[in-house]
Amino acid sequence: KLIELRVAPLFPVHDEAVCEGPERTSVEGLGEQIRLMKLPYRDVMEVELAVEGGIGDDWISGKP
Repeated sequence: KLIELRVAPLFPVHDEAVCEGPERTSVEGLGEQIRLMKLPYRDVMEVELAVEGGIGDDWISGKP
């Protein structure tokens, strides 16, 4: 799904993941990133991780 939205991870920052993609798919791409990060080990974990995200022109302005 992220490939279809043209969202690409750029680099991790501590416990964060910075991604880049076109503005037209940013909201849907963020939603998909959050969905994937909430249950990274579905077969082993039964609880969701707390995940939040934001959209911005750079790392600091995208922080929630």
